[in-house]
Amino acid sequence: MRPAVCYDEPRRSRVNAVPLGRQERLPVALKYRTFWPRFWAALIDTGIFIPLVLGSHWIFRADTPQSVRGAWFLFSTFSGVAYSIFFHARWGQTIGKRLMGVVLRDVSEAPLSLGQAVVRDFLPLVFAAHGAVSFAPMAFAGKNPFDLQPDVVDTGFLWFVELWTVLEVLTMLTNSRRRALHDLIARSVVVRVSELDPKERAAWRDGAAAERRPRDLKCPSVPHTGSCTSSFRCLRAARVPVEVPTSG
Repeated sequence: MRPAVCYDEPRRSRVNAVPLGRQERLPVALKYRTFWPRFWAALIDTGIFIPLVLGSHWIFRADTPQSVRGAWFLFSTFSGVAYSIFFHARWGQTIGKRLMGVVLRDVSEAPLSLGQAVVRDFLPLVFAAHGAVSFAPMAFAGKNPFDLQPDVVDTGFLWFVELWTVLEVLTMLTNSRRRALHDLIARSVVVRVSELDPKERAAWRDGAAAERRPRDLKCPSVPHTGSCTSSFRCLRAARVPVEVPTSG
């Protein structure tokens, strides 16, 4: 009797599971026409942080300890980019994107990974770190970093931010899949949820991003009759029972 070897079948993304004929029938132009939904989604996500901005002004104008001011400034500086990375890695959507019906995915339209989410927001992360290094000492010293004088602001850095923003918009408007510069770097793409396959769309509405979570893979046990240490081996290549010859 030859024991079977249990393999762990590679997971296929829901998009890749869609028949090719169905993918070809999708209206590609509409599927990637996401400029305005992304614009309104960005405004919604910005509005979410308005209470944080108001809280910052209150903390720095009230008689609060210097340590509290410094900690709050660091929190408010990194909260926006942390929000974007977490929501994109976990669900592929921020609150704004979900309300506007668009989702961020890998360039192959598989679910986005955490690494891609970090790479996509790498520059905002650098901007936040630059702000923390430049102005956090002011906050810990009891000063208000929001009351900046013109000679304190790094004008070269501001010019770079403005140039990058222009390049983002131009890049988005000059390719068929509306991928901005950070999408090209992170190998990601934003698509309309309404233009996904119906099963795909239902899965995203149900919050079924659990496919990216590792599963507990176990092989069934069988009576051991040979000289080998185990009748079954679990490999992470394919979850397909395969019979293999054994010696003896």
